Amino acid sequence: ETVLSLAPRAYINGLRLGNTLVSSAPNISLPYNQNTISFDFVALSFTDEDLVRYSYLLENFESDWSQPSTERTTRFTNLPAGQYKFLVKARSSSGLWSEPEALLVEILPPYWQTTWFRLLLLFSTVTLIAGIFSWRVRRLNYHHNQRIETLTQLLESIRVINSKLDLQLVLQNIVSESANLVGGEAGGIGLIKENKLVFEHVWYKDHWEKTTLEFPLNQGIAGIVAATGQTIIVNDPMQDSRVIYPILIKKYNLQGFMDVPIYNRDRKVIGVLDIRLKANRVAFNLADTRLVESLAEQAAVAIENAELYGSLAEKNLMIIESLKEIEKLYSNEVTRRLQELNNKLKEVNELKTNFMIVTSHEMRTPLTVLKGYHEILLDLQPENLSAPQKRALQICQRTIERLINIVNDILEMLRIEEKRINLKITSFNLP
Repeated sequence: ETVLSLAPRAYINGLRLGNTLVSSAPNISLPYNQNTISFDFVALSFTDEDLVRYSYLLENFESDWSQPSTERTTRFTNLPAGQYKFLVKARSSSGLWSEPEALLVEILPPYWQTTWFRLLLLFSTVTLIAGIFSWRVRRLNYHHNQRIETLTQLLESIRVINSKLDLQLVLQNIVSESANLVGGEAGGIGLIKENKLVFEHVWYKDHWEKTTLEFPLNQGIAGIVAATGQTIIVNDPMQDSRVIYPILIKKYNLQGFMDVPIYNRDRKVIGVLDIRLKANRVAFNLADTRLVESLAEQAAVAIENAELYGSLAEKNLMIIESLKEIEKLYSNEVTRRLQELNNKLKEVNELKTNFMIVTSHEMRTPLTVLKGYHEILLDLQPENLSAPQKRALQICQRTIERLINIVNDILEMLRIEEKRINLKITSFNLP
């Protein structure tokens, strides 16, 4: 009776991987890829061993004990990473249960599920985002600085162009500055005369070659640009059917070129700016076109100033010649008085001529430069300007534009005086 009242005692023989008994130690650690395991267990009973029943539980994987059975082994497959506690107990034929026997098992996680790997991944991600952000900021700063540098160079080119009043020097400066602006080579400027585009000077090797190169409007690349007012880029002149002087392509060794129209203030084409492609430079692109077109707009102003200066100088020379003729006709006292009067008239005429020249040239050039710098401040740094600063800049810009309009009005009056603009008188009804 005493023997029957004793409960059996459960033992865990060990843990198996496949058919291999790994260990019977109380604590076992396994890598993540050995997560299919079996447990062998047995119970000691002094009576009726065949009637002993077993029940087991794997904590953290199961919540209930298994149904009692005579099986002395159990198998678990695809266990996730974590810590488990295997418990087994035995029941005798008289219904007495033994104390549970325990075995601790830990399935180690794969490296990508470990804390250190996640921290490393987080650090790498943050570093990558910071690197991309830093690269983006540097990229934006680079483009910002490039734009400022380009605008500064453009304004400097405008200043150089307007520094001369001789028409031929002005034309040569325009071509040279335009070529430097886009890393090209100077070609020349043709002006429209009697329905033809005429180039009087063309860059050849290392000097300006005097020539007379004519393009009928709408013929040849330059003639088409003059007729349509559209910029044309040619990257392979020898294969372009619009070229009408193929011999010049060979003479000047043209790898490519860009022809840009020059508009006056009335949006009428007055000439064509030709820039050549250097041998070691990539083909011209849209950004190059925009830069040269911006400079071409200022080039038209410089050309008008030079032509006006030439006209005034010619008129002044005619007046001087006329006065010389008058001096030859009279040698008496009347002649002396007339000479005094003529000298006064000459002084007045020179004052008027100098005033017009200074007004059209010395005022217009700095006003144009000031306007450009104000546009840079308003366009490139709007977020860094306070409202009063922005309002002050806008007032300055409007004042500059008003001064430019006044200078333009003076030039119009001078053109009317020289009869370069014909007034058409018409009648109309007042409202």
